[in-house]
Amino acid sequence: MSRRKQNVVLLLLGCWFLLASSDRLAFEHRPLARVGPPPAPTCKRPSYEDLCRPPKSSDSVENSQTCRPIRCRRDESSSTSENRFLELVDEPESLENRLNSSTSESPCVAVIFYADWCPFSAKAAPAFNALPRVYPDLKFVAYNASIVSSINSRFGIMGLPTILLFHRGWARLRFNVTFSLENLIDFINNRTDLTPRLDVQLTDDDYRGPLPSRHRATYDYALTYSVAFLTGFVAWTAWNSRPTRQLRLWFTRTHRDSNRR
Repeated sequence: MSRRKQNVVLLLLGCWFLLASSDRLAFEHRPLARVGPPPAPTCKRPSYEDLCRPPKSSDSVENSQTCRPIRCRRDESSSTSENRFLELVDEPESLENRLNSSTSESPCVAVIFYADWCPFSAKAAPAFNALPRVYPDLKFVAYNASIVSSINSRFGIMGLPTILLFHRGWARLRFNVTFSLENLIDFINNRTDLTPRLDVQLTDDDYRGPLPSRHRATYDYALTYSVAFLTGFVAWTAWNSRPTRQLRLWFTRTHRDSNRR
């Protein structure tokens, strides 16, 4: 094998190590996965932005019906206790069980995909921890996407943190605003039929909650090895390149001529 082919093989190997170790930086984007039974058929599939927009005068009756808020309110005959706490989930099977177990008593689930090493997830944690006190009729789940990241591609998670609202096991809404308690309350209040309990006095314990508000410092050995490998490969290739060899030869001859004089 020639030297040029060896350089190409080593470069491809280093790029492969770098891509394999950079799964924390970006996630593959795929369409949202459907979990659970399909929703009721509609004549028009609305987008996330216009799902709850007021119907226009030109809209038909069928299209205007799809613009109603998502029905997340419990049945009046339901005796299920209120959800006042956030549930942490680490396994994909546990998350799917929470989504598939949604019934008429609790049809909606708000899920935040976070990572304990991500500072942005820690910044959004206090607001999401306090939401179960404001919306006791809504189930809240926090999934640690850094343990098993394969589920991120299933739900189209391209960055952390990401909040999705599931209705009867189907991902229906995505939160795309700045993470704050006021924005989260407006998001749920405008897109669902739930009413926030604004008379609740939130304490410091409600904001701390189970979701960590401080990110965990980690060290990525694979990324460090990949960067070191690519740096060494570039230095080795530059040292053995033809211009560098000619430059070294020129310095050697110049040094010999100066010693002879």
